[in-house]
Amino acid sequence: MRSQFLTVASISGFVALSFTQSSTPSLEDVLADTENLSSFNELLTTEFSSLIANISNQQQSQQYVTLLAPSDSAFDRLGSSSIFADNSTEAIEAFLNYHIIPGDHQSSTVNQSFGFFPTRLDDTTYTNVSSGQRIGFVKQGDGELIIVSGGGTRSSAERTDIYFSGGVMHVIDSPVLPPQPFIQAAIPFNLTGFLGAGYQNQSLAEFITQARDVTLFVPNNIAFEKVGSTVTSIDEQSLSSLVNYHIIVGQGGPFYTSSLINGTVFTSVQGQNITVRQASNSNFVNSARVLQTDLLIANGVMHVIDNVLNPNGTGAVPDPAVGSQAPAMTGTSLADTPFTDIIPSLTSTLSIASTTSSTGTGVTGTGVTGTSSTRRASSTRSSSTGQSTQTGTAPRTARDGAIMGGVIAVWMFL
Repeated sequence: MRSQFLTVASISGFVALSFTQSSTPSLEDVLADTENLSSFNELLTTEFSSLIANISNQQQSQQYVTLLAPSDSAFDRLGSSSIFADNSTEAIEAFLNYHIIPGDHQSSTVNQSFGFFPTRLDDTTYTNVSSGQRIGFVKQGDGELIIVSGGGTRSSAERTDIYFSGGVMHVIDSPVLPPQPFIQAAIPFNLTGFLGAGYQNQSLAEFITQARDVTLFVPNNIAFEKVGSTVTSIDEQSLSSLVNYHIIVGQGGPFYTSSLINGTVFTSVQGQNITVRQASNSNFVNSARVLQTDLLIANGVMHVIDNVLNPNGTGAVPDPAVGSQAPAMTGTSLADTPFTDIIPSLTSTLSIASTTSSTGTGVTGTGVTGTSSTRRASSTRSSSTGQSTQTGTAPRTARDGAIMGGVIAVWMFL
């Protein structure tokens, strides 16, 4: 009697499961039947049908995915000057793979704290992040689902939780943009002082751009101006050491906001420790206040801070009652941001591809110490003050750019 009951129960469960799977439409049907998705549907079905087949096959292994589907109006925002203008199959496929997230990320599973998840974008021409380039999910207080991608771009979900046989789909109002190499990502956020300091030595610049799973704590331009006389007077090796103190490679990273836990200690590429502290609803690194978090770059993530960190002052602690923290090193302020005169143009073709591993060995194994090339400390003033906000967003303008295998592709947002 017991055996007979188990058999009936098993058959009932099988029938229920089969009914559920057979009643869920295929991805092809969902794309065709969902309003305002004709551009995305045409692109996938006519040129990248293999992606559809791959997603659909996830049902058999129960390895479901989350698909972010840009609406027709989102595609219109890309304009004619985009990755599609070059008609590069590889670049477009990378773009599409960044819209595919392994796992079933229904809107109900997203909370009001940022979560960053691996995507299908793992081509080393476009990313150097282990397990796939990350993308951010957060739910606002009103329940709106927000997706954060390269350049601080924020996409809103117009429709959520559209189920298909291989997973779940969210329709978004703007495409998610694969993160750019640091050189492109730094400029719109007025981080050119740190960028220029890194470019005092070409090997160090390559290390910053090519190291895998990198976390950067980047002082804004105001921070560099405050200690301008000091940073422009030290020799190249000391400057490289200073820059390396702001870099963490590997160690289980990249480290996003969720990893910035009070008391956490990271070892910098320079060798000295960096300590995370939390007070008054703010994050601090040593004594520097974190102004912006989770700005995704091609090989990891960067966080903007209000101070140049001092490798000779690892015990510095913040004063949470003060909005802008005092400099961690002595020096006379400069009117202009140092090192910005040697910023390479956006036509630079510095590749993000490298042979580094997630252990953080990087280009040289321990970072780069400068011993060659003549340093130029003269400055040019940015049109902006260099002060960052805490939103982590950037305006949707034609400034968004991405190096795709050494070719600049401009993402137009109208």
